[in-house]
Formats: sequence, structure tokens, C-alpha cells
Amino acid sequence: MKRVMVFGGLVGLVLLCGCGKKSDAGPSGAGWTGFDPEHGKFSLAMPGTPTENPSDGSAGKSWSSSADGLTYTISYAELQTPEASADTDKVEQWMDNEVDIMLTIERGTLTKQQKPLMVGGQPGREVDIDVDGKTVRRIRMCVAGNRLYRVEVSGPKDKVFTPDVDSFLDSFKAAK
Repeated sequence: MKRVMVFGGLVGLVLLCGCGKKSDAGPSGAGWTGFDPEHGKFSLAMPGTPTENPSDGSAGKSWSSSADGLTYTISYAELQTPEASADTDKVEQWMDNEVDIMLTIERGTLTKQQKPLMVGGQPGREVDIDVDGKTVRRIRMCVAGNRLYRVEVSGPKDKVFTPDVDSFLDSFKAAK
């Protein structure tokens, strides 16, 4: 449980630094980047040039970019027991713990949880968290190999539920 909390804290607090491949293909076309960092084992489309967030020393990384009043983030944490990633019950428990940690950190309200859901070709889930009545975090997560990935968008309610955000979330692909 302590490791899960450390992971949640890492993912929740980590910021960002650029290492993407530029491409105009994306949800709205121009200005979106095809992002697949070296050793990231994933790819997705992000607006602008993603920036790597500073690490707190934990095993994992996070990148972010902003556009139109929204913050787009991709992060992963290395699992302490990667062999358990083949255990569906264990994966569900990790994701349950991750949701609990996010709700504790944000002091937010869970407004939606969809599971199971295919995320980047892997079983996962989507959660929406109302942070303060104005800001919403829309998060998809999955376990692939030895990593727990989180793809998220945060910002005003009226901007988080749009086709561009759907396209961003749908663009995530995890390496197998």
C-alpha cells in the first residue's frame, strides 16, 4: 500500500520536459505532436511540445503540455511486482488504489468510473474527478508490461468533454 501511495504521489506531483517528434497530425491538426519518448514504451498525440516533469527520485516519468486552457499529461510508474501485471485482480486493485489516492490528493469527487475499458490496447479504466466544482480531471489508466500508465486532461468542465480531448485520450498506445 505504501508503494502504491508513493506511486500516486509521484504521478500526481511530477511536472514535464520536451522530447517529442513533431507532426501536425492530431485532434485539431496543426500544433499537435506525435509523442513517443525514448524508452517510454508508448505513443500518443499531444498539443505543442511536451515537457518532462521533474522526478522525485521514484521509478517513473511524466510529461505535460497545455493548450486552450487545458493541461494534457502522460505518466507512468514502474511496478514493484511486474509479474503481477498478468493477474487481472491485482491490476484492478492497483487501479482502485490509484483512484483512491487521486481522490485523497485532490480532495475531489469521483463523478464517473468506467471499467473495464480498453486503454491503448490494454485493459484499463477511465475516471472523471470533479476537483472544485470548476475543474475536472479526466483520466484513463492501464497496466502494460511492468508499468501503470495514466493519460489525463485537466481544466474547466466545459472544455474537458470535447472531441479533441476524446481524440487525445484515444491516441494513447502502449507497447506490448
